[in-house]
Amino acid sequence: MAYKGDVLMHYNLKKAFTYIFRYLMMPVLLEIIIESLSRKSLISGIGYMFSSPVLFSFNALIIMLTLSVALFFKREIFVFITVAVVWLCFGVANFVILHFRVTPFSAVDFTMINTAISVSLSHGFKCAYDGGCSRRGGLCYGVTL
Repeated sequence: MAYKGDVLMHYNLKKAFTYIFRYLMMPVLLEIIIESLSRKSLISGIGYMFSSPVLFSFNALIIMLTLSVALFFKREIFVFITVAVVWLCFGVANFVILHFRVTPFSAVDFTMINTAISVSLSHGFKCAYDGGCSRRGGLCYGVTL
């Protein structure tokens, strides 16, 4: 027969492991995904973790800081997932920008968004499989509004 204290301790231990996974392991996983996207290889993204552990840790801590904002909200999981998706979107945006130019995604790109939209609209970019948008004949990276 389980005692009330044992059940409560099991629940608290389970809750502690979920917080450890959510707030310690997810930032590391997000950082591996973002670095793998920017390096265009999962192996080199994981290799970055071992070749530059201090920089990798700082980046993971920055992600951890932004994810920990979710602790202040009643709908904690919703805010956590929203912030994680924003980080993934920034990682994908960095991947696409690195595909077209050498410099990574930066704050200046936010100031040039109106110019980028007008240029993409004037050149007629469309997201469709038409074979003419990209050299490889795949999906186009431009988005029309």
